[in-house]
Amino acid sequence: MQAGFELITRFADAIGATPHSEAGLTREQAIAHEGRFFEEGYA
Repeated sequence: MQAGFELITRFADAIGATPHSEAGLTREQAIAHEGRFFEEGYA
């Protein structure tokens, strides 16, 4: 379990991902943003 978390963290760091809260998005905006992945067939 820990190894999986570390892998995800390293990948997020490598691509420069930041939490939605740090990007200034509200909870509703974050949900809408992630919903686009489903609409576009990424998930």
